[in-house]
Amino acid sequence: MIIDSENDYWIYKRNGTIRRKLTDIELKTSAGVPYIRPEIQLLYKGGSSLIREKDILDLENVLPTLDDTSRDKSLL
Repeated sequence: MIIDSENDYWIYKRNGTIRRKLTDIELKTSAGVPYIRPEIQLLYKGGSSLIREKDILDLENVLPTLDDTSRDKSLL
């Protein structure tokens, strides 16, 4: 998923106007394991041509836990 990048920015392949600095797209667990920001993962799941029931459940479960900045579509 993270192969689309340019000048230190990740670019969403389905809409090139959606981009973030590569340093801002990952978080780490308390054990130091990196993972992609939930809002970006939800973007990929929701942008798929096949949206599965588990993708809808992920959205319903994760969206309420995101802070206002992470939910702000204009920042993606």
